[in-house]
Amino acid sequence: MASMKLKLTIHSAKDLNNVKYMGTMSPYAIISMANNGKFRTSTAMNGGLNPIWNESVEFNINQDECMKGNQVIIFDIYHGGIVFDRTIGQVQVPLKHLLLKHACGEKVNYPVTSASGGEEGSIIISYILSIVSEGSKVVDDDPHKPMASKKLKLVIHSANDLNNVKLMGTMNPYAMVSITGGTSRFRTSTVTNGGSNPVWNSFMEFSIDEDACTQVVMVEMFHNGTAFDRPIGQVQVSLEDLLLGHASGEKVGYPVMGEEVGTIDISYTISFVSESSKAVEDSNDSVNEPKDGVSIWTVLDSTLSVVTIAMEIMEYL
Repeated sequence: MASMKLKLTIHSAKDLNNVKYMGTMSPYAIISMANNGKFRTSTAMNGGLNPIWNESVEFNINQDECMKGNQVIIFDIYHGGIVFDRTIGQVQVPLKHLLLKHACGEKVNYPVTSASGGEEGSIIISYILSIVSEGSKVVDDDPHKPMASKKLKLVIHSANDLNNVKLMGTMNPYAMVSITGGTSRFRTSTVTNGGSNPVWNSFMEFSIDEDACTQVVMVEMFHNGTAFDRPIGQVQVSLEDLLLGHASGEKVGYPVMGEEVGTIDISYTISFVSESSKAVEDSNDSVNEPKDGVSIWTVLDSTLSVVTIAMEIMEYL
């Protein structure tokens, strides 16, 4: 998997805690992230409570580690004194939250925690994300547009204790998956005789926008009947809850809406792709609703007698 280069810009701070009792503060910041060293901004001489830096630092980051939610960017802010420096406060920014919640180039405010533990003031930062090839060359170097877009891979693993909508025999469940506001809709395979506990392990990919955390994954489950399909239930998953509340690859159970029992297990991974490669990948996503394979049994199924179809209708009623 390609690595990523994060260009982080600390623009300014506002309403900082004044740790200099006489005169005006001269703040600076030290920016660090585990295994990436430290970067010191210049000192904003007499910047006071509202210093301006507009300085950038670059970090090499790993996609997998980033999506686990373990990486944190730390901003330690100090007043540069003549004899000694004094701590103004600290900001901790979860990298995963920054990348998934905010767009490239967007200026974001994060609160500053003072030495006493309270929140006093804020800093304003932004970022640009680049995909780096194996030869350590940035794939896209246009500074005026986002260098990486996000692709969400969802896995629908299984369901448990689903409501049985077939009064005679065993259900054949499948699921339809979509994201609100999106154009893609995916269909899992049908688990013949899967009953109330079908196992799919089906995966699908969605390109997600910068406002992905406002969107909802819709999973609609059906029994694949001979005459017609019957709804089993629906699951709605907030992308904000899934992406920011759970680690990449973690299997999460979500309840079926309106039912006392029944859950589905899903997981996700996020990949960042350059805009140029995204266009190629999108051209390969023309089939959004894969159908089950047609076999001789499917042909025979479609020619069942009127009596059998009537039994299906009576069973549904």
